[in-house]
Amino acid sequence: MGTTCSSCGASLFFNPATQEVTCRACGSSRPPEEGTISSDTSSAPVPASASKVRQKIQNQFRYTCSSCGGQVIVSEQETSTTCIYCGSASVVPSRITEENRPDYILPFQITREQAIEKIREHSRQGVLVPKEFTSIDPETIRGVYIPYWLVDVYHAEAVVICGEKGDGENMVPYYFGRAGTVTIKDLPIESSSALRDDCSDKVGPFTMYKLKPFSEDYLLGFYSDMSDISYIQLRRSIRKKTGKYFALRALIDIRAANKNILKEDHSTLIDRDLKYALLPVWFVTVNYSGKPHTILVNGETGKVVCGLPWDKKRLLSIILGAGTAIGILTGLLCSLYYGSLSSRDFDEHATGFFLTVIILSFILSTICFLIGAVKYHSASRQLELTQDQSVFQFSKKRQGD
Repeated sequence: MGTTCSSCGASLFFNPATQEVTCRACGSSRPPEEGTISSDTSSAPVPASASKVRQKIQNQFRYTCSSCGGQVIVSEQETSTTCIYCGSASVVPSRITEENRPDYILPFQITREQAIEKIREHSRQGVLVPKEFTSIDPETIRGVYIPYWLVDVYHAEAVVICGEKGDGENMVPYYFGRAGTVTIKDLPIESSSALRDDCSDKVGPFTMYKLKPFSEDYLLGFYSDMSDISYIQLRRSIRKKTGKYFALRALIDIRAANKNILKEDHSTLIDRDLKYALLPVWFVTVNYSGKPHTILVNGETGKVVCGLPWDKKRLLSIILGAGTAIGILTGLLCSLYYGSLSSRDFDEHATGFFLTVIILSFILSTICFLIGAVKYHSASRQLELTQDQSVFQFSKKRQGD
């Protein structure tokens, strides 16, 4: 496998825009090498044991850059990186052995520039987003191939659900039973212990039929990790995903209020013919108010996953403006009605009108408050993921930061 141009000797990079391996010095390009792995994945490796996982996370490995001879430090999980001295794309050949070689790879479809523009477009949609998020520094972006296991799963489950029916204070509890099966082909399970599981859940889905047989050429210019979870961890993740999917469908099927699952029994069968794939994600870190915010972009679809910070002064002005507008509207309606009365006396009709307007204003204010509270809660949860230190460290440890 060559990481340098056969024409001029400069470093090669995989270009998502052309889907070719390109030399930035002389401009020559070629298609990525065809995968040498057989489509038969019956001998696909199973994840590492839990004890080995803990050792691997803490270990460091020195790799000599093939272009400049510099010593590049990579973690035990990284299979491709970028030299911090010359910027060359580097693939650690000892990591791409038959034992841990991926079966498939989904090449980056979104370029670095397109990922940045996607984030800018997403940021412009937020009324309260600071201006810093509309001018992202391209140097803070890292393209990383995340390891996934693709698993065929058969899941059977039976649940007992409690819900309430009735009206007002006459709500009566009812009990429901639901049973069924879930069959999923190529269920993607993210297998890097250094990355939060909900990151992969939010950044998906990926288009699995676009997977290509693995070739090291697709790694050139990008970072990548190896799977480092145990088989027990893999089963636990599969159970969590399939159980969550079944529970959601079961709860939707029941027409009742305040539904919750009281008891469940399940059986999950996993096809041992595991497939190992690398899927693309852009990681972008933006510093704001002294805190790093890590934004994820799906390297295939361009989907942006992030919680955007808000300008507190602008938020306060919107709240005060909305309150003032409701107050002015209420006063205007009352004034117009009062002016239309033939008598200046506040009869019971006028009093009733004023009370109605005041009550409607209160209801409108309450609705606005509830909508804002729901959106605030959702934005806060997204922002918690964006500001998570583990996600930031996952991106920061890549060479060049």
